[in-house]
Amino acid sequence: MLKVYQNPDKDYTASRLSRELESVYAHVSKTVTRLEAAGLVERKKVGRSKYLSLTPDGQAVAGSLESSVRAFEMTGGMAEEVAEDEE
Repeated sequence: MLKVYQNPDKDYTASRLSRELESVYAHVSKTVTRLEAAGLVERKKVGRSKYLSLTPDGQAVAGSLESSVRAFEMTGGMAEEVAEDEE
C-alpha cells in the first residue's frame, strides 16, 4: 500500500508490485484482495491488466502509515544514539 502511495506516477499491477517488493505474487495478490475487500484498494481493468489504485480511505490509511514509519525511524535513531552515549 505504501509503495503505491509513495509512487503515484507509476502504474502498479499485482505482478509489478510483487517484483518491486521481491515477494511472491500469490501473497501480494491475496493481500491486494483483502485490501480491496476492506475498501482501501481498487483494481481497474485496462485491456488484460488490472491496475491498482488507492481509494480515498486507502490514501488516508497509507498517509498515516507513512507518518508512523517516519516517527518509528526517528525514535529508533534516537535510541541508537542514547545507547552509544551510554557506552
